[in-house]
Amino acid sequence: MVCEEFNSMAKHILGPVAEHCRAVYIKDRCLWVAVLSSSASNELKLYEADILKGLADKCGQGRVTGLRFMA
Repeated sequence: MVCEEFNSMAKHILGPVAEHCRAVYIKDRCLWVAVLSSSASNELKLYEADILKGLADKCGQGRVTGLRFMA
């Protein structure tokens, strides 16, 4: 559910660039996101606070406390 919500938020924030990233899993309250380009990870990092707030509103406070990116 959290991964699906993140993917939806990424489409809204990044537009067509969102095709270059996908939430994969949650481990130790960090959401791991696979990215194909550094520009997508940089832009997601800029919006990390907004993304975390949106995930807390939709999925529960404290469920996800950070984002990690993997190439």
